[in-house]
Amino acid sequence: MIRRLALLLVVLGTLAAAAEFLLPAALSELVARGMARTLGTDKVAVTLENRPAIFMLGGDFTRVTAAARDAKVDRLVLSDARVTMTGVKLDMEQLVASRTIALERVKTVDLAVTLSQEEIARYIASSVKGISNVAVTVTPSRVRASGMLTIGGIAKVAVTLEGRIVADQAALKFVADRLVLNNAFARNIAGSVFSEVTLLEFAKLPFGVRGRDVAMEEGQVVITADNR
Repeated sequence: MIRRLALLLVVLGTLAAAAEFLLPAALSELVARGMARTLGTDKVAVTLENRPAIFMLGGDFTRVTAAARDAKVDRLVLSDARVTMTGVKLDMEQLVASRTIALERVKTVDLAVTLSQEEIARYIASSVKGISNVAVTVTPSRVRASGMLTIGGIAKVAVTLEGRIVADQAALKFVADRLVLNNAFARNIAGSVFSEVTLLEFAKLPFGVRGRDVAMEEGQVVITADNR
């Protein structure tokens, strides 16, 4: 009897130890599929944390971390997106049935996304009527956007806008303060109707976050957001 009880305890201990490794791996794959739907890309890796792991079956996680490439938000493609959530409760029924991330509860959400200068150029070309051949250069101190502007369907003028990428509570914007026409005529346009291009409305970011900070780097812009 004692030997059988000892054997049973060994088996249960082995199963519990295996669950600590197998459950996070299996559920990470399931959550990754849900994240792929939320972020619009299948290039997603997810890490789940909770102890004991058996609690994960109910959708409870102390921490959920996801990293994605080529995530889609509105009409932008983000070269990199990283999210960390703590105190998470997921609707597992909805996740299993429709591969959808539904947050029943979350304590903190921190999101960092990277927007490349090439994607900014593509977005401006597709959003601003009459402009083509757009090229954007991002440095830590300045953003320069150049292209050809068609006027009246006939004349073409080389246009260069210089400024910064900034954020307020509502959106990420390219705010220009200098306009150069045909590489010769320069004008200060700060505050004019031509000086702002909205790149991203923060309300369209996933997980209910709000923009907090913007950092311009060589060739890219990094946006951080959270739910606090």
